[in-house]
Amino acid sequence: MNHAPISPKMGIYSTNGAAVSGTTANNDFILKGTAEASSTVKVFDADKQIGTATTNSSGVWSFEATDLANGGHNFTSKAMDAAGNTSSGSAGSGITVAAPTTGSIDFTNLYEGWNDTATTSRVRPMPIARLSFLTEPNRSGQ
Repeated sequence: MNHAPISPKMGIYSTNGAAVSGTTANNDFILKGTAEASSTVKVFDADKQIGTATTNSSGVWSFEATDLANGGHNFTSKAMDAAGNTSSGSAGSGITVAAPTTGSIDFTNLYEGWNDTATTSRVRPMPIARLSFLTEPNRSGQ
């Protein structure tokens, strides 16, 4: 009698290898974990399959989830063995992507000083700058 493999174990990591949870401005991740050796792991974001990974002979697998949209993501996985038996879903691992937002500072009311020349002519003041910048959620202006 064929038996389904055990459910995979999974975690969410940044591309530099640090574990990720909660809210982040990053939208590229590596999902990795363990499952039955030499099995195929189906990776899901909510109920939508977003890809597959193959475990090595030790049961280790990884999958790159890139360019994720802003909002909540709940990743799960299922292992399928060589006989086609599929495990139940793994425990969910969730994150929220909150990419940086664009802000601006309006400098239109700042003007260059008057241009006093030897002829005492004056040049009309001109606006000197308008800056845009990125801010991360929950960050002070450090």
